[in-house]
This record gives sequence, C-alpha cells and structure tokens, in this order.
Amino acid sequence: MSREIEVVFTKEKKGSFTIGQKKSVKPGYAFNYLFPFNFAILNNAENKTKIDSISKEAKKYSDELKKNADKTHKIINGKSISFQVKSHDEGKLYGSISINDVVSTLNINFETTLDKHDIRGFTPIKELGSYNATVMIHKDIRSSFTILVEKEAETEKSSSSKSSFKQSDTSESNVQTYADEDTTSVAEEKESSSEPTTIDDTIF
Repeated sequence: MSREIEVVFTKEKKGSFTIGQKKSVKPGYAFNYLFPFNFAILNNAENKTKIDSISKEAKKYSDELKKNADKTHKIINGKSISFQVKSHDEGKLYGSISINDVVSTLNINFETTLDKHDIRGFTPIKELGSYNATVMIHKDIRSSFTILVEKEAETEKSSSSKSSFKQSDTSESNVQTYADEDTTSVAEEKESSSEPTTIDDTIF
C-alpha cells in the first residue's frame, strides 16, 4: 500500500476540494492529476511562500463565499418548492425527483445560482410527501427549505361537447335557381327579328 502525501489545493473544485484546503492523498492521484493541472502543490518547506499566498487567496475567497451564502440564506431559508407528479395509488412516483430537478426549480423560483453540490444529504424522492432539504454554500451558513411532492391533478375533459352530434342537412334542396336558365329562345327571337327585308325589284 502506497504512502500518502499531503497537498495544499490551489483551486476549488466543488464537491471535491476548495482552495487552501490541506489533505493527504495518494501519490498517484497527486502526481498524475493534481500537480499537472495545477490543482494543488506539495505541502513542504520549499513551497512555504506559495502556501502563504494561497492562504491569503483562500481567506478572500471564503469571505466572498460567505457573503453569497448569507444572501442566498435570506432568500430561500424557510421557503418551499413544489412538484406535481404522476403517482401510483399507494403514493409511489412513476419516476423520481432528482437533485438536478430541485436545483433547477430553486434557481427558477428564487433566481439563485445554486448547483447540486450546494444541496447536502439529498436522496432522490420516490414518494409523495413533504421533505426537508439543506443548502450549504459556506460551512458556517446552513439554509433549510421544504420540498412538497403532490399528486398531479387529473384534468377532467368534458365529453359532452365531443359526444354531441352535429345535425347535417342531407336532403336535397327544393329551391330552384335560375342561374342556368336557357336563353336560347330569346336569342333566336332576337335573331329572327333582325333579318333584313327582301325587296322584289322585278316589278320596276
């Protein structure tokens, strides 16, 4: 079993480590990942100057994070979000409500900028009910909110409008129209009346 080494993190990676944090890790993890990507440095005397500088940055970062956490706390602490979902008769959901669903709803409803790492101790919700959840952006500020999972209301569609029959007129029309009235006789009469009169000039 390989011996662990202590490192100081120079950056934050939510859910994994934060700037200024000291932690013992496997040498392979440090030399193959943390050091090449500048996520950490070895915690030793040679790096003391760098570590002091990192500590100052970490303090500044922590102060800013605390301000953000306090602002978020005032917005969401004690509030609730709700989900209307399809469920079985016994209250079990057809699917589940994930941490991403919760974060997305919080950000939409309260205009926050949370991510899944800010929600602590959450497990997917698979039944109807009321659930308490925690937001922890900064280690010193803990915010609580409620998740209400309710059965989706079934919309009753009126069948009367669909079942009503539209009476259609299938009888032939008895109304006579004169649009196609034959005008041949009128034309013939006009033609006959316009024939020129023949004069017999043999009598002159």
